[in-house]
Amino acid sequence: MPPRIRPLLENPIVMGILWCMHCLRTALAEWDPAYNDWPIQIECVRDAKASVMCRQCSARNALCFPVATAMIGDGHDLAVLLSWAREMFWVGQIDPSDPGSFVDWLFPAEARLIIAGLMQDLC
Repeated sequence: MPPRIRPLLENPIVMGILWCMHCLRTALAEWDPAYNDWPIQIECVRDAKASVMCRQCSARNALCFPVATAMIGDGHDLAVLLSWAREMFWVGQIDPSDPGSFVDWLFPAEARLIIAGLMQDLC
């Protein structure tokens, strides 16, 4: 059987739900609620121009496998929760008319850290 040539896309794809397991584990390992005031951000980017794998797996020369198909619903729920928390507790506090300014936090730092820690536990 001849080798299969996989078509590569022109632009990278930022994975919103189907993160690869390596990117998910790396995000969890690198996130520390004591130092990070933001929720976990899973950055899995498929660099479609260079490889069919995500950038992290391609650089590590590792197998790039997405979360199990049975977990897609959970991944979607987690993505929605992360997006909501980011908007509610962090990004929503920036004045859109003046990005350099900053509106006072609606929630104290302790509450934001607790929320971020609970979100990490969900992962």
